[in-house]
Amino acid sequence: MPILHTSSAGFCCLLLLTAPLHGEQIDIVNEVKVIPNGWQFFTFTDQMPANWCSPINYYDDYKLHLRVEVLEKTTKTALTTQIGFFFNALGGKGEHHMTYYQGFPAITGPGVYEQESSPVSGIWAPTTGEIKRRLWESGVAKIVFEPRALNGGRLLAPGEFPGQLADYLPITIHIQVTLLPKGATFEPPGSYGGMKASDLSALKHLADHWTQGRLGAVHSATVKLVGDADAVRADEAKRALAALDRYADGQLQALTRLKEQDPVIAVERLGKLALRFSGSARGTALLDTGKAWEKEPATIAAQRASALWAQAERSAQRLATGFGGKKASDPEAQRFAADLKMIQQAATALRGQYPTAPATRRALALAELYAIPLPVAESR
Repeated sequence: MPILHTSSAGFCCLLLLTAPLHGEQIDIVNEVKVIPNGWQFFTFTDQMPANWCSPINYYDDYKLHLRVEVLEKTTKTALTTQIGFFFNALGGKGEHHMTYYQGFPAITGPGVYEQESSPVSGIWAPTTGEIKRRLWESGVAKIVFEPRALNGGRLLAPGEFPGQLADYLPITIHIQVTLLPKGATFEPPGSYGGMKASDLSALKHLADHWTQGRLGAVHSATVKLVGDADAVRADEAKRALAALDRYADGQLQALTRLKEQDPVIAVERLGKLALRFSGSARGTALLDTGKAWEKEPATIAAQRASALWAQAERSAQRLATGFGGKKASDPEAQRFAADLKMIQQAATALRGQYPTAPATRRALALAELYAIPLPVAESR
């Protein structure tokens, strides 16, 4: 999902604006849904990782945070839930291997319910070790919300609770499933650097900008207001400016670490952050940083490798949904011969031209997953 063209306009040519970033957070699900009964599946955001282990190691280095805001619940009986992850590999289309994110609090009525963040690697699964890691490597096919009774934890579905579902459901929820680094603190929607729009009492005229994520407008205004004659306004402007700078600093530090793993993704996310702060001195500084990152040899090589890998990406998607975790030697592989060959060619070319690029690691891992033979690498 590129957001910029590397042309004469370079980093300044930002083309895509997505939902606000919250600290060092990545929302993989952010949806309002009515839960009438039983399982309900969610729509992924465009930030859902294709591979949770490479090039960015979400599996070991990140945690998940589950936030459910109950917008409407007319029934009186409390319930709970668990979130299930279906995976692409090992089960054909992902239906046979599932990991559960358990331990959610009791839902009694409208309000916000959250589960303590859990390391991705620590989420319960029916498998362990390398097989469990392979599930996350293959990517998440589906995420499901399972409403359950408090006593016994049975699934609230017609087959389990005939005639009793009306005691629990329906409920209307806004659900967020968020990835964030292990050391980060979850910030709720609209919070930047630990401050929310509702904290702006003397600067209420900036609350709408804050809520909508137009941080450049707020940053520019508060820079001017720190010298206001009204001491209350000046003090609040200082606190708001400090919160925005905390947020930007945290993001930049996280992206700097990310750049070591995948400079292409880091540059894209830095572009989105700079766009949030557009029109301010902080936004200009972020743009300048992005231009410098784009010129680094590692970024240039990674961009070229990503372009080469993009030719085989569709083949990888077809294999994930139609071929599962089978091997290239399987008789059924004949149906996917062209896709397997495309992966083989991409992995071979990437290994030879960009041996350390994230796209190369991904292509080689995929070739290994499907046991696709690669030509012997020439010694240099």
